[in-house]
Amino acid sequence: MVNQFSKFTTNLADLTKPIRELLVKNTAWTWEPPQQDAFDKIKKALTSAPILTLYDPNKATKIAADASSYGLGAVVLQEEEPDTWKPVSFISRSMTTTEARYAQIEKEALAVTWACERSSNYIIGKPITIETDHKLLVHLLTNHTIDKLPPRLQRYKMRLMRFHIKDVRHVPWKTTLHSRHSVQEDT
Repeated sequence: MVNQFSKFTTNLADLTKPIRELLVKNTAWTWEPPQQDAFDKIKKALTSAPILTLYDPNKATKIAADASSYGLGAVVLQEEEPDTWKPVSFISRSMTTTEARYAQIEKEALAVTWACERSSNYIIGKPITIETDHKLLVHLLTNHTIDKLPPRLQRYKMRLMRFHIKDVRHVPWKTTLHSRHSVQEDT
């Protein structure tokens, strides 16, 4: 049920991590305070009023994406009024064990690529802005030719070519909280 409502919930990958750890093969299934705390936070997130707005193809759209040590998160935003952005959709997922070993620049590039692909029904064919809190990623996505990038970043950049990305901006982590918002911060 949690996954069915994931687009209305921010930071789901981080919220569910303690519970998902119980599902690992050869792990003893013991419900302890971290699992109960995660369960309570998930319940609160699912019972709080959604703050999403309806998608309008005529409004400016941007995606704010971020990567943590073990999860990816993003939000699709649309401009309601000048300098006022409202969320259309929240997405998150946990990283595979292989992805968790990537360098941080690769995790951030994965987050942007995954967010664009997952949100393609909103952004395909329309100009979008990407926001990230990783300065180097902005430089690599906007200034480098593909042949000068490491292979994994080359693949991510090639996957992003099908989208009309008009701008990639660096924003300090405090202003990308839509993509990393945690229920814990509300309590």
